[in-house]
Amino acid sequence: MFSFVADLLFPGSCLSCDRGLSAPGGDFFRALPGGWPEAAPDFFRTDFFHTVMGPLKVPARILCTDCWLSLVPAEDGCRLRGHPPIPVISPFMTGPALLEVIRFLKFRGGRSAVQPLSWWLALSLRRHLEANGGPGATDPVLVPVPLFHSRLAERGYNQADLLARRTAGLLGLEYSPRALRRTRNTKPQSKLGGPQRAGNVRGAFEAEPAAIEGKRIVVVDDLLTTGETMLACVAALLPCRPRAIAALTVGRGLDR
Repeated sequence: MFSFVADLLFPGSCLSCDRGLSAPGGDFFRALPGGWPEAAPDFFRTDFFHTVMGPLKVPARILCTDCWLSLVPAEDGCRLRGHPPIPVISPFMTGPALLEVIRFLKFRGGRSAVQPLSWWLALSLRRHLEANGGPGATDPVLVPVPLFHSRLAERGYNQADLLARRTAGLLGLEYSPRALRRTRNTKPQSKLGGPQRAGNVRGAFEAEPAAIEGKRIVVVDDLLTTGETMLACVAALLPCRPRAIAALTVGRGLDR
């Protein structure tokens, strides 16, 4: 029974193609696809582990090398529509392999996905801050998109919270899980069409002014699809007078 549960939560084979998760060969690092950051080889050399309890750890690579390399790196410069324009920082475009990882994280208890995904989030955010910091720029505060309390109790954790916490830890940044709260239990956005998504989340969030005013806020979520959830979060944050807002997601769709 334990073996079955362990295989479900901490897969020993690739989530996308079901092949083994062996490390890449020596020639691999000379053949990275175009568009991948120079730091990518460091990711493939890193052994990721998830702590189950105490000293018990399990491997947390989750995708084979080929499936990682099937992901399409997201270009810089994406902006969330609206005023003011909100930068969207993402390591990848959303595609089949990434969706498998996010479903594993959200719906199958796959917390082991947090370690490798947060590595990419931290890399992308660091590059953004280095390019856009400027003299006197303050460090940002990472704020996860919240779940409603009943959904949180049902799932047992908020995947955006896990990603934000781990990414903040990797970069030595502040993490503020209570800066935003969800005020009503909205329907899952993934089950709604585009026109329905905006109304589903409009007015569904409230911000804590003391945690927001004068600070650079980075709102963290797993995916940005239509952008409606992120826009609803931004609408709640703006009255609290943040210094700046950016969105950080593992994957995103077309430019918003």
